[in-house]
Amino acid sequence: MKTNQIILLVALLMTTAISSAQKKWNSELGLGATDNSGNVDNFALKNTGSVVYEDSTMCFATKYKFIYQLENGHESNKGFNGSFNYDFYKFGKWSVFVALEMVSNHYKGYDCKMSALTGSKYNFIYKPDTCEYSLSGAIVYDNVNYTDEDTYLNKEVWRISVRPKIYQRLSPNLTFSLIAFYQPAIKNFNDYILNVTFHLENKLSKHFYIDLHYNYEFRSEIPSDKYRHYDSVTELTLKLKF
Repeated sequence: MKTNQIILLVALLMTTAISSAQKKWNSELGLGATDNSGNVDNFALKNTGSVVYEDSTMCFATKYKFIYQLENGHESNKGFNGSFNYDFYKFGKWSVFVALEMVSNHYKGYDCKMSALTGSKYNFIYKPDTCEYSLSGAIVYDNVNYTDEDTYLNKEVWRISVRPKIYQRLSPNLTFSLIAFYQPAIKNFNDYILNVTFHLENKLSKHFYIDLHYNYEFRSEIPSDKYRHYDSVTELTLKLKF
């Protein structure tokens, strides 16, 4: 797993460097709070960030999210999510993409989960900075280091991923998006992950935005009986874009 983590870190650093050297790039930093339920039931602080480069034919993006919470002097939540993705012809009717993601939160049963995927997206309707209605399909390879080492779950799983997406600008300052992932294991469709995200973003000024985010994730298979099948989180974040 250490090798996989090093590969992801190098990819994140390289993409950040590439983006910083170009004119068509943007970055953001965020600070906010989360209300969690499921495997974690508490409030937590979060820090987010991203660097994105876009032109007429391709898009590089790196993102991260870190959450942390102390209760009575004891850690009660700690999670990290980092991702890298590359889209070729993102703004066309058809596009292809590759992505890497790392998730770590032992309170949800993951010491480290590495995912690599590649697929294609079809834009039913797309207008730059106004709306996107699309459907994506991909093949996903998951490599998971579970917190419980004696779990019956396979550490390596190939999945199919289907993702509908709706993005709509509601006003000059307000945008809405809804993204859902359905990811069954290729060898066992009873083993699946369902992930739904609802997102509202309101522009406060040239550089500051307020972000309301809700995410629900359901896992049909869990490492052991001490974990729950679902996690939900509501997040409120103040973002600085530059």
